Amino acid sequence: MIRNIVLGIYIIAAFLLETTVFKNAAVFQTAPNILLVITVSTGFIRGRKAGMITGFICGFLYDAVFGSLIGFHALLFVLMGYVSGIFYKVFFDNNLRVPLFLVTVMDALYNFLIYFIFFFMRGRTAFFSYVFRRILPEVVFTFIITFLFYRILYTGDRVLGAEAEERRRSHWLGR
Repeated sequence: MIRNIVLGIYIIAAFLLETTVFKNAAVFQTAPNILLVITVSTGFIRGRKAGMITGFICGFLYDAVFGSLIGFHALLFVLMGYVSGIFYKVFFDNNLRVPLFLVTVMDALYNFLIYFIFFFMRGRTAFFSYVFRRILPEVVFTFIITFLFYRILYTGDRVLGAEAEERRRSHWLGR
């Protein structure tokens, strides 16, 4: 329960950072996608169900404030949480390569889907311009931010997970 409350605080803090600090300090007119980092990291650390729930909350929060289609980003984030949760079985404690790879691939796919649905389908076919001005800078910034945020999420989850496990143990049952 405490892990979920802390995760909710992480989501709210990430949303506020993404929409205020990083939007105003955007380099190349883009900012890192911190909600995606939290969704993918949660799925990777805790599994598919937690990744999907986190993805829905992050995506719906984004849709409620910025989305023109309510539920679109929620669906994308749920799918990203599910896919990253599949890699829960190959989770290694100190290995940062797999989450970095997952976040980078998911962010690139997310931006390609955004381009295809919101731009290409409307006749805006400046693909390479969109890639170099929007996708690549965001993927690079998200990659860099993942170093910091993944460590925070991982450490918090491990500390709170150990405390929850200790509370579950009962001296009366002899465990």
